[in-house]
Amino acid sequence: MGRKARDPEQTGKEPTPPWKPDEPCPCGSDHLYAQCFLGIDGRAYKSPIGRRPPGPQTGFSHARCYMGWSHDCDQQISGEHFISASVLTQLGGPKVKLNGVPWLAADETKILPISSLTGNILCKRHNEAFSQLDAMAGKFFAALKLNHDDIFDRKTLSRRWKWLLFSGEELELWFLKAAIGLFHSGNVAKDKTKLSDTQTINPQCYDILYGGILPAPCGLYVEPIHISEQINQFQLQPLSDDAGQRMVGLRMTYMSFALTLLFDPAATYGPSATVSKTYRPSYLMVRNAKRTHTVMLTWTPTTSTMRGVVRASFWKSTDCVTARFSEAGACSGGGSEEVISGRVWSMSCHLP
Repeated sequence: MGRKARDPEQTGKEPTPPWKPDEPCPCGSDHLYAQCFLGIDGRAYKSPIGRRPPGPQTGFSHARCYMGWSHDCDQQISGEHFISASVLTQLGGPKVKLNGVPWLAADETKILPISSLTGNILCKRHNEAFSQLDAMAGKFFAALKLNHDDIFDRKTLSRRWKWLLFSGEELELWFLKAAIGLFHSGNVAKDKTKLSDTQTINPQCYDILYGGILPAPCGLYVEPIHISEQINQFQLQPLSDDAGQRMVGLRMTYMSFALTLLFDPAATYGPSATVSKTYRPSYLMVRNAKRTHTVMLTWTPTTSTMRGVVRASFWKSTDCVTARFSEAGACSGGGSEEVISGRVWSMSCHLP
């Protein structure tokens, strides 16, 4: 089948996943696709994993654990990576070059081991309860890197398309965990001032992280970004409400995608936060003249009513395009409140 016959930009149809019901599920489990991700309506869907600690509630609240309000802590505080170690390892080395954090000067760069990028912000019990989210995020960013590595490989003649599958709601929950971790560890700022010194996070967000999903129009917004070469780095930027009282979002760029999570259910997000972005996309596609690789995100119908495609294309000249395929109207933020961007900081691989 030719490129135009398969390309949703040409066909105007939603991409068709390649998996058959009696094949192993692409999520990596030991189950068949029909027994795992494949829903009764014929669409792929995975329910978010549980995030509550196992066993009976302990009744203990650790003063240094940001989930202490749940009264389900243990006595031991743990060194929690404010960005999961499984994600940071995608940068390719044991150390990273870091700049833009509040505790560095504006023009200062510091080389640190990944093992040191931690904060004492979770007890051991809650840290372990969130470990499956961390593992999923590592696999997601590894998939993005794998797809880009192959697309930028000009030597291979392969025309084989890759498909990888993840839960969109789990990705949002990991982003929420990362945002809360960055906030409580003092690693997000505006005008060199830590947000944790002057702002708060809506308490509802902690409830959602513990056992819910983000209500619309909160959630993940994605847009392609122009890159002229493969740059393996993360850039992060906090978003606050226009009154400067609450952190309400987090923007992360990696490879050719900018991913923004808006997570405060009480905020009214204005156009600057949502316009030109695809809300809860189902497909993140990276392609060159020979092949297209797709990361598929599943959403419950009550979470997202659109099947959006975000596409980054690389041939002749660097070209980034978006396409949307909607079963119903796309959700977007309303009102006039704008978000205020904080200080950008980045991490990239350090190779000695």
